[in-house]
Amino acid sequence: MASLTIAITHRARKEQLAKYGVMIQNERYVREGKVITSAGVSAGIDMSLYLVSLLVSENFARAVQHGIEYDPKPPFDLGSTEKSHIKNIVFDLGGVLIDWNPGYLYDHVFSDKSEMEFFLENVCASGWNLKQDAGYPLSEATKELQLQYPRYQKEIAMYYGEWTKMLGGEMYENTRLLKLLKIKYRVFALTNWSAETFPVAFERFPFLKEFEGIVVSGAEKVVKPDPKIYEILLNRYQLKAEESLFIDDNLNNLVAAEKMGFYTLHMKEGICLSEEFKKLGLF
Repeated sequence: MASLTIAITHRARKEQLAKYGVMIQNERYVREGKVITSAGVSAGIDMSLYLVSLLVSENFARAVQHGIEYDPKPPFDLGSTEKSHIKNIVFDLGGVLIDWNPGYLYDHVFSDKSEMEFFLENVCASGWNLKQDAGYPLSEATKELQLQYPRYQKEIAMYYGEWTKMLGGEMYENTRLLKLLKIKYRVFALTNWSAETFPVAFERFPFLKEFEGIVVSGAEKVVKPDPKIYEILLNRYQLKAEESLFIDDNLNNLVAAEKMGFYTLHMKEGICLSEEFKKLGLF
């Protein structure tokens, strides 16, 4: 490696290879002296055929290619970063850039974990919270639920009264990528969030000011996965779905986005966002 000056590898490992002082080439395969490197899986086949042509003959390599019926014709011309159609990156916030979990609050309220789980699954459930994300007044929602579950009046009041305790903080490993992405892409946020509480979050997390635009469900009175909120994003900022990557931790929201033509990335537990971006050729 010390004597190697030019090479290529899979785009997810280009940065790692460059640390050795190697100049990365935008080719399918690269030869320097006795060393040949390739860019990935199918590029490895190209490299192998080239190697056969060197070791035996070009005619023999042609015969091998014919024998394995290697005649790639991909349906889309997207095999490299340079050919990528992605121009816009759209982030969900909770679970992607901000660590949010009602359990952070209620772990200190309920001594019995099973009761806390019952409360969050049946009383202040996600479906109930989603209505407020769609613009329903927090005070009205709280009063109505307290009448329905008088036993939990105090705990229900805490849901929005002390909601900031549900914020675990900024997910720095992901938010640090925003400045890098903005060099090449337009960057936006599309979030299911109450219009009454979002201004507090906007002031608390400076990284939110990095976005060119943020569509907040509570302000629009419509939530993901309703297609209308994606249309609001596209129309307001003059975006094309087929040129946009949408990142969310909710699979239903991603399915809706895909139907509209978005590229999507599921932010599952354990996912390294920077590595996923490298795989997509965004970095």
